[in-house]
Amino acid sequence: MIKQEGTSLIEFLLASSLGVIALGAVGSLYISGQKLTLERTQELLLLQNTASVLQMMKNDIQRAGFDGGGGRSIKISGAENTVFTLSGPDFGLVAYAYLISASGASTIYKNVVYEQRDDSPNALFICEKKQPSVMSTLEVTNMAATRSCNRLFDNKVIGVSKFELSEETVASEHAKSAVVEVALGTYLIGVLSINTEQSFIVKQRNWQE
Repeated sequence: MIKQEGTSLIEFLLASSLGVIALGAVGSLYISGQKLTLERTQELLLLQNTASVLQMMKNDIQRAGFDGGGGRSIKISGAENTVFTLSGPDFGLVAYAYLISASGASTIYKNVVYEQRDDSPNALFICEKKQPSVMSTLEVTNMAATRSCNRLFDNKVIGVSKFELSEETVASEHAKSAVVEVALGTYLIGVLSINTEQSFIVKQRNWQE
C-alpha cells in the first residue's frame, strides 16, 4: 500500500504567509494605480474647466467696442479704452460693451463684467446686462449688488487663486487700440496640490476714435 502523508502545519502556515504577502502587494499596486488615476482625472478636470473659461472670455473680449460698423468704438462710459480693467490684491475686474442689435432708433448693448471680488477672492464672476445704454465705470464696479452675476466655477469644486489683468495701449497716427493680458490661477477645493495657471493676450479688433 502507498503511504499518504498530510501537509504539515508549518508548510500550511508558510503557504498562507506567502499568499497574504502576494495579496498585499497586488492590493498596494491596485490602490496606488487608483490614486494616480484619480489625481490625473482631477488634474484634467481643472485644466479643462480653466481653459474653457479663458477661451470664452477671450472670444468675447474680442467683441469689445463693436458698434455694428458705424465707424466708432463702444466704450464703458468714463473708460479710456474699449476694455476697462482694474486689478489689485485678491481683486480683478475687466469690463466692456458692444452692440448686439439695432433697429431704427432702437439699440441694445451688451455690457459684460468678469470679476474677482475682494470679499470672495476664491471665486470668479461673470455679470451681463443687455440694455439700450452703455454702463459707466461706476456701474460696472457695483455690478456685485445686482442679480446679473453668476459664478464661473462650482465653488465646491474649483477655487480661484489669481485673476490678474494688465493693459497696454498701442497707438498709431490716426487711432489707438489696447492689448490686454489676462492671467487666471485655479485649484481644486481641498486638494491645493492640484492647481494650474493659464493666461492669454488679446489685441482689440475694434479701433477707437
